[in-house]
Amino acid sequence: MQCPSLITNSLNQYFKIFLYLIVLICFGYFLSANIHSLDKLVELSITYILVIAFTSLLSMLTLAVTFRLSISILGLDLKFSEWFGLTALNNFYNYFLPLSGGLAIRGRFLKKNYNFEYSKYIAFISNMYFVNLLISAGIGLFLSCFLYLKNGALGILPYLFIFSGILISLILAGLFIKYNNRSILPSKLEKYIKKFRSANSEMWNKKFLLVISMLYLIRIILMTLRLYFTFRAVGIDVEFIALLLVSCLIQFTGLFSLTPGNIGLREIIVSLNSSLLNVDFNTIMNISIVERIIIMVTTFIIGFIFIVYYRVVLKTKIIS
Repeated sequence: MQCPSLITNSLNQYFKIFLYLIVLICFGYFLSANIHSLDKLVELSITYILVIAFTSLLSMLTLAVTFRLSISILGLDLKFSEWFGLTALNNFYNYFLPLSGGLAIRGRFLKKNYNFEYSKYIAFISNMYFVNLLISAGIGLFLSCFLYLKNGALGILPYLFIFSGILISLILAGLFIKYNNRSILPSKLEKYIKKFRSANSEMWNKKFLLVISMLYLIRIILMTLRLYFTFRAVGIDVEFIALLLVSCLIQFTGLFSLTPGNIGLREIIVSLNSSLLNVDFNTIMNISIVERIIIMVTTFIIGFIFIVYYRVVLKTKIIS
């Protein structure tokens, strides 16, 4: 007879896969109905394509540097082929494995080659997600206030409420984890929180947090520039600050990895902000698809280079 917890975990997995298929089918349907968006890709100048691809590469590099600095705090001194290579492969495999499978592959590599505990790795990832979301919510709230004071548009109010609610929730969650010492949670969750606190004690010093916050800010700006250049490439001018606000919202899609690489989810988030960007829904969706194609090509090229490097040069299989 199966344990109730195993049954629950299996149901959760099936539910996530079901949602994954639903989102993927919906996105596939929209893509087939708007296949003309690929025509826009053909019409783009090679200069814009290279600029968009380059900002994607810089965004990946910024994420890799963040990974290197963060993991070094926990005692791992990785080589370039590891801290950048694993980040590139993480992004690459996320397109082929559901539920952020690339993260699991990176964790398995660290366990196999450095005996880095899975529980410590999960706590590390959770810390980095927490910092990223905290920074994104803070920037989003600041930009919402700025745009409201600048334009006085009531349409900005939902963004104020959303980012305020997220920021307050994150702060309260952080304070609870840091200061709560009573065992009021399930034992497994208590054990995980202890690991989370342990990672906090090593990672959460002011200098480190300042550096990591700056890197996350740079990455959000690079993501915004990539989308901005895609709009400009098809001759549409949008307000950069509004796009920056949308980029802050996109950061939260990482919590809901329903499709490989969040295909569809990210594009829908951008398109739903059509009123903020003052561009119609279908146009934004088509532009987002064009941007996605360039991101995927860049990710596949870099990922394939490191797969060849690991298998041919280092004689190592990332997935075995």
